Amino acid sequence: MWCVRAMRPIFIAFTLFSSVVLAPAQTYSFFTFAADGAALTTATGINNSGQIAGNFSDAAGWHAFIRTGSVYTAFEAPGASRTVAAGINNPGQITGNYTDAAGTHGFIRSADGKTFTTFDVSTPQAPTMPVAINDQGAVVGTVSGGSGGANGFLRTADGAITAIRFPLANFTSPRGITNAGEIAGTYINGGPLENRHGFLRHPDGTYVTMDVPGIESTDISAINNHGDIAGVVEGTHAFVEDSSGVITILDALGGVQTLPAGINDSREVAGSTYGNNTSQGFLAIAGQGTSRPEIRPVRGVISASGFGGSGAIAPGTWIEIYGQNLAPVTRQWNVDDFSGAQAPTSLDGVTVMINGTPATIAFISPGQINAQAPSTLVPGQAQVIVRNNGRISSSYQVDVNALQPGLLQIPGPTVALTYAAAVLPDHTYALPPGFGFNGPSRRAHAGETVTFYGIGFGPIVPDEPAGRIATGQASLAARLEVRFGATPAVVSYSGPAPGLVGIYQFNVVVPDGVLSPAQTYDDRVAVIFELNCKSQAQTLLTTIER
Repeated sequence: MWCVRAMRPIFIAFTLFSSVVLAPAQTYSFFTFAADGAALTTATGINNSGQIAGNFSDAAGWHAFIRTGSVYTAFEAPGASRTVAAGINNPGQITGNYTDAAGTHGFIRSADGKTFTTFDVSTPQAPTMPVAINDQGAVVGTVSGGSGGANGFLRTADGAITAIRFPLANFTSPRGITNAGEIAGTYINGGPLENRHGFLRHPDGTYVTMDVPGIESTDISAINNHGDIAGVVEGTHAFVEDSSGVITILDALGGVQTLPAGINDSREVAGSTYGNNTSQGFLAIAGQGTSRPEIRPVRGVISASGFGGSGAIAPGTWIEIYGQNLAPVTRQWNVDDFSGAQAPTSLDGVTVMINGTPATIAFISPGQINAQAPSTLVPGQAQVIVRNNGRISSSYQVDVNALQPGLLQIPGPTVALTYAAAVLPDHTYALPPGFGFNGPSRRAHAGETVTFYGIGFGPIVPDEPAGRIATGQASLAARLEVRFGATPAVVSYSGPAPGLVGIYQFNVVVPDGVLSPAQTYDDRVAVIFELNCKSQAQTLLTTIER
């Protein structure tokens, strides 16, 4: 039996520490509002004084406004056929765009409303769409090209323009800028428009992805000077994530769509609600939290994100539970938590019940629990409940499939460049040069045995119950076939990973003939797993050279 000891740190790095949330949960009170006589009202920004910028429509068309208390002051840019307010800073300056006969331009309205500074990032025919302004007068937004694409810009108070574009993204939309110059927003790097990712750009020009853990689509709408962000997940659910990582879902308005647009330094959120063919502005005011554990209503339970993060689970698979007040501390299991080969089902008073059966627990934190589902689950739906030292969450319903396979993966700069975590005989990883992975890596060669790891691949023979350290003396019951591109490979072992809990190990010989005679290497070889003659949904790559 050939086994790679490097598996455990890989598993921890890609799944157990994908989120660490330390602060108590937040609650919000909601208030809706509409401009006098308005058919539709939208709110686009809020400052520390509670002034809200936005727009409303009436019989005469659309108008920009500033709301101070309950008083609305409408305004138009000089010579504009339409004016759109987008963001407001603490001194009271408002940025947005206006349209005239020449095109669509950006503007900054002074706090007293007497002065409009107008600008174009490129030409009037390429609409300039400012979104936010900080206290120094720096503006961020997007500029549209003739082909319909859009990319971000930063305009400093002296008029200097800098392009804002997340590396390799085909769409970048800055949504907020702090006084320190940090810019938050959304990018798309290929695929459907719904597949969005949040980002943060530091003042030195470096970018980082800021996705909500366990969520397929994150759209950041605003950031305040403390680093708290507001946005939308899965296209419809509003959220606030504070600077410590606590995430609060804001869907509390009777089922209407809730879209945040601004967040001030008191964590007050302004935005718009949409439903029943109308829209209103809303103000959400942060209050004190609750101590009851709460599972997040949007993808609150998923299979381990390092293995694909499916919304359905399977018997014996590793899952991630996201929410608030899930645990009193942050820690992973240790040797003392085990009873012989049996892993714990409780850590520091935290337990997870799935259809009434205790789950194995590997990691706890106030915002995330990693657990192994019981092997006794049956296909259908299951109820997940978290107990935190006597306080019990509401049940969360999750779909259960007999098989829900997922391979351990290493994400790249785009979704299309996600690599399988393939471990080579010298304990390096099969990755292209310059990939940026924090560990030794090289290309694989034909004839080498590489090891993949997975979850959710179904029963093993002889059976071993969930929660026990595997001995490696069993094998996968399902029929497994592996191809590198179109070339079949020999699977020399498929079964539980020795010394681990709930992880499958697959030793696969890299076949000859993957490369064409003209190739010396190929850094984008598809790794295809078929389970019981059915190809799996993950799209993963590996790299091979002669």
